[in-house]
Amino acid sequence: RTLTRGRGARMYATTYLPLIGTALLLIALITIEILAQSSGRWLGGIALPYISDTGAIPPGYYVFAIMGTLGAFLLLLQHAILSPRLRNLFDHAKAPNSAKLAWLIGCGLAALGIVAMIMLMVLSTYDYPSAHDYSAYAFFVLSAVSMLCYTISLGRLRSFQPAFATSFVAKLALLVVFSIAFIIYLPVGLAIVCEWKRLPYSSDYCQAHGSMCLKYPLLVNETACLDHPCTVFWDYSGCPSINTMRSSAQLICVICLILYQGTFVTDNLNVARHSDRTNSFDKPIANGA
Repeated sequence: RTLTRGRGARMYATTYLPLIGTALLLIALITIEILAQSSGRWLGGIALPYISDTGAIPPGYYVFAIMGTLGAFLLLLQHAILSPRLRNLFDHAKAPNSAKLAWLIGCGLAALGIVAMIMLMVLSTYDYPSAHDYSAYAFFVLSAVSMLCYTISLGRLRSFQPAFATSFVAKLALLVVFSIAFIIYLPVGLAIVCEWKRLPYSSDYCQAHGSMCLKYPLLVNETACLDHPCTVFWDYSGCPSINTMRSSAQLICVICLILYQGTFVTDNLNVARHSDRTNSFDKPIANGA
C-alpha cells in the first residue's frame, strides 16, 4: 500500500459533488415552478414566469433559497477546490501555459458567479429588486465568460489528453445553446423590453384574489407603482410577448448552466485516474494485506 492511497480515495469521494449540486438545483427549479403554477398566485401576466418570480414568496422562496443555496455551495466547492486540480494535467501533458491560465481564470470567474447566484436566490426580487437584478446580471455574465474559458481550455487539453474529448463536446454544445439564449435574454431582451411595474390592487387579479394581494402589500413608495396602492408582485403584461421570450431564454440559460456543471464529473474522474496512475509509482511505506 502507498501513503497516497487515502488521498486517492478522497478524490474519488468528491468526484460526484457537481452531480449532486446539479440535481439539487434541478429539483429546486422544478419544485418552485410546480408550486407557483398550482397555488393560484400571480405569475407576472405572461405565459412563462421568470424564475425569480416563482421563487420569490413562500413556500417557493424556501425551496429556492435553501435547496438552491445548498446545491450552489457544492458547485462552489467544485470551482474553488476541485477544478483547479486539473492544472496538474496541463503540466503533465505539456499543454500551453495559456490553456492552463484560461482554465484557472474559468475557475475563479465560475466561483464568483456561484456567489452571485446564491445572492440572487436569497435576495427576493420582490423585496430587494435592485440587489437581486444586479446579482442576476453578475451571475449570468460571470458564468458566460467562465464557460467560454473552460471550454476553450479543455479544447486545447483534449489535443494532449483524449480522455477529455467527451467532456469537451458536452461543454461546447451547452455553450453554443447557452450563448444564443443569453443574447436573447440580456442584450437583445433588455434593449426591446418595456418597463415592468408593480401590480396594483385595482388589477383584475387582485379583484379575484384579494387575500393574496392583501398578504403582500408594497410598503415603500416606488416609481414602479403607477397606480397606488400596489402589491410587491411584478406585472409584465405591458409587453407580454417580449417578456415571455426573455423568460423562455432565461430558462434555457439556467438549464444549460446547470447541465454544464454536471460535465465536471467527467473532469474529476479523469483527474482521479491520472492521480492513480501517478501514485502507482510511489514507493510503498509498508508491506501487508
